[in-house]
Amino acid sequence: MQLMESENGVQKAKKLFVTCVSNDLEEFVLDELNIMKEQVLQIKSYGNVISQPFDSIIRNIILSVYQDNVDEVYIIGEQFAKYAKLEKEQILTQMNEDGITEKTIKTLEYLKQPIGKDLYYWLSGKEESVENQIIQSKNIIKNHPLIPNRIKVYALLVNSNEKKVVLV
Repeated sequence: MQLMESENGVQKAKKLFVTCVSNDLEEFVLDELNIMKEQVLQIKSYGNVISQPFDSIIRNIILSVYQDNVDEVYIIGEQFAKYAKLEKEQILTQMNEDGITEKTIKTLEYLKQPIGKDLYYWLSGKEESVENQIIQSKNIIKNHPLIPNRIKVYALLVNSNEKKVVLV
């Protein structure tokens, strides 16, 4: 059962925040945006990267627009997040230690076709910077054929140390 606040029978619009798993929604972000916590839905993902236009994150965004009356989507990147430091060799070594063979990894190189990048890129969402990652995700949402033009999409870079929010 879906419960939503309503005013005179009209559902209040929600705001959807796509954030990193390590990023707890901090009060200063809500204050800066003048949004009440009750208005917010949140999707958490490693690196908050939308790797392709039909992945599960974009599916959840689409459903939130149509099922939960979302009218704004915020892609929030944390400036000094630990996910920004994923190292290819460390990931591959850990996979190898867990029994994932080099042959398996080479087999999965077919990922280059649908996403145009290699397996490591797909896992890490590697771009040059967090800022580029959130801009790329914002563009995927804004240009998606199932997201209506009425939906506002923002990319925000958050510095939790300085309590700053920057629109990018």
